[in-house]
Amino acid sequence: MDFFKVLTDFFGHYVIEYKFLVLTGIDGSLLASNRRYQETFPAKSPDIFGEGGKGVFSDLTPDEAVGVKKQLFDDKPKETVWDQEDRDENVISVKWRSFSFYLRGKQYCLKVGTNVSAEGYLRKRLLKIGEEAGVGFWRVDKNTRHVHWSLEVYKIHDVFAQNFAPTLETMGELFDEDDWRELENSIEEAFGKGKPFVHTFAIAGVAGGSKYIEVKGGPEINVKGRIKAVSGTVRDKTRETETEVRYAATSEKLSLAENYTKNLEKTLDHHALVSITDTSGTIIYVNQKFCDISGYSSSELMGQNHRILKSRKHKPEFYKEIWRDISSGEVWQGEICNLNKAGEPYWVYSTIVPFLEENSGTPTHYVSVRTDITEQKNCKQRHDDLMKQALELSRVKNDFLANMSHELHTPLNAIIGYSEMIMQEYFGSLGHEKYKEYIRDIHDSGEKLLGLVDNVLEISRLETGKFEIAPAAVCIGKILQDKYDKFSPVAAAGGINLVVENPDQIDEVYMDEGAVRQILSNLLSNAIKFSLEGGRVSLGLTSNSSGHLVFYVRDEGIGMSRDDIKLALLPFGQVAPAQSRSHDGAGLGLPLCKHLVELHGGKLLIESEVGKGTEVTILVPCNDSSAHTSAVAV
Repeated sequence: MDFFKVLTDFFGHYVIEYKFLVLTGIDGSLLASNRRYQETFPAKSPDIFGEGGKGVFSDLTPDEAVGVKKQLFDDKPKETVWDQEDRDENVISVKWRSFSFYLRGKQYCLKVGTNVSAEGYLRKRLLKIGEEAGVGFWRVDKNTRHVHWSLEVYKIHDVFAQNFAPTLETMGELFDEDDWRELENSIEEAFGKGKPFVHTFAIAGVAGGSKYIEVKGGPEINVKGRIKAVSGTVRDKTRETETEVRYAATSEKLSLAENYTKNLEKTLDHHALVSITDTSGTIIYVNQKFCDISGYSSSELMGQNHRILKSRKHKPEFYKEIWRDISSGEVWQGEICNLNKAGEPYWVYSTIVPFLEENSGTPTHYVSVRTDITEQKNCKQRHDDLMKQALELSRVKNDFLANMSHELHTPLNAIIGYSEMIMQEYFGSLGHEKYKEYIRDIHDSGEKLLGLVDNVLEISRLETGKFEIAPAAVCIGKILQDKYDKFSPVAAAGGINLVVENPDQIDEVYMDEGAVRQILSNLLSNAIKFSLEGGRVSLGLTSNSSGHLVFYVRDEGIGMSRDDIKLALLPFGQVAPAQSRSHDGAGLGLPLCKHLVELHGGKLLIESEVGKGTEVTILVPCNDSSAHTSAVAV
């Protein structure tokens, strides 16, 4: 058994075949060496190891081999450099790494040598070749993550070594974000799995435009078989890539020029209208699809000028532009309306390609490939018509809402006014107490109806952009107190505890007073309406570190799902019937609140869970707001 081959899976094939390997006793006597050592150094010349031997450990057992490898793996090698004469009497420098192990009760040394003279020369030569070839070398150390670049890498990236320090952080600045993520992942895979990689990236050139580079990399393996670094090359392949693109385009054109007569009809007949004309526009070829759409037979079209299909849809300048482009060798693309044999219009999307004479570059024929887009154009026309109708309906709806609100205001004001006079017994006692009860109902219903109309009107004004707010200094403390006074009896009647919280004692804000009152009224009304007996509703005001006023209304009611929240924020949107039919309301409160908050530059946020309650938070940017100590009744 060859002792060195037993260690191949530990050192690797490269080390076994191309490094110097010797086995010595503890006294330095040479017991065995590999072929590379024997071919380089004279067999009987004096050296540091003494005389060599063969057949050492030929009876090595598998368990002994495993034990030797374990000791080598755990040992920390010692390094020395010695100058030795080779067979040609040249002095070379060899760096030796010595590993110590015990076997069968004796201590041995296994030494791995590298010709550092040749290695240094080769390294310099490779760098020189790399510079001449436009190839740069890079390396990333596994433990320190230190990045090394050769000078050519700096040149390729158009940066100066004195101004740019390559690291795994700064390198990302030179690549597109996605490209750098891909390269970084490949480097990490090389560290973790030893997987080599090759990538081509487009980077920004110093003079503008794009530069294409190829990055290759792979793991560096130490003498113990461990990955110690990832290294590779970078080369500028811009010219190569541009040549490949030009070559591909040229090849495609040549292929089309050689094969179009054979494959054009077969490929396009099922989809496109194809025709070929001479430079005067006389038709010399049409496919069957062309005949089917135009209504003409092939014999009726051959020898005719393309003007036979011309419609009056386009101006003369339109056709002049087409002829100007194609006669100069340019491809023209666009939509054309033609007439079929029956005089009916049809639309095509046409690509007209001039075939050019090889030497002069002047057109010899024009090939036109068309797609019938008549149905798409009709659909677009129908879509445009429907859009106009929808816009008109929207305008009519808004006009209707505005007119309806205006027409209802006058009688409602009269109802409420007269009912108030009756309740106040303006003309004397009414007599029976029941009349007052009925009148109170009339008044309450009128107020509700007026509130609904006002909400509808405001929604209409908001949607048409006619609603304006007038922010000013507002005593928010008084508004909070007013809301508590108004809604506390309503909440108490349903067995609900209403509290007002103002921990920062904010007394004055800069907002539209009417909008603030309406927002808080709508939110409190909803919170109480959908709360359960024994629950709690909180109205609060504070500020946050982002410079916002924070209003919140929190309840412990039936709550909403995410889909319910989306529905509740739509005008006239009502949450599921089980949650809404037992309560009045037109579904305008939350949408109106949202609009009013957004007019203040704020946001309305809703967090809710079915069966646990809802919290509506309003964030409004602070603007000339101030805080004063204020007592709010609860």
